[in-house]
Amino acid sequence: ALSGALPIAIGAMILVRDLRAHEIYTATTYVHSPLLPWKSSDPRLWSSAVKVETGCSHIEREGKISDDIIYEVRFPDGATTRLGDATPLQGSWLDAVEKIDSLLVASGVEFAPWSWLDRNPVHPLCIAALRERFPGTEFERVQRLLRLPG
Repeated sequence: ALSGALPIAIGAMILVRDLRAHEIYTATTYVHSPLLPWKSSDPRLWSSAVKVETGCSHIEREGKISDDIIYEVRFPDGATTRLGDATPLQGSWLDAVEKIDSLLVASGVEFAPWSWLDRNPVHPLCIAALRERFPGTEFERVQRLLRLPG
């Protein structure tokens, strides 16, 4: 059973990485190039977004800990993308997302705390992990970006 499950697990991981590789973020645009050629890959302007949910998710499962930045942008057609683990084309993640955030704010996009099931959108352990990951004034910038309580 293990010899059959291992190739399936590896294939699933490769598929997820491949799907994520087709997302491009620029200072003004988000492009999701679908795996299927007949689907649209029209770019979405950040200024057209309708909502952003922010937070910090902490998950402990089977001895593994995951602290994830939640910065989920929703577009009018229902499409969403998360910038918490996005890779910038140049510069730092924080600089790139701050540029996008300022554009979203200027466009009047609604910001709300992230909500999913019963998860805490500002989990204290996740916030502590952010303090370590972003030292000094960088944490203050992340705090403003995620609209975390002072």
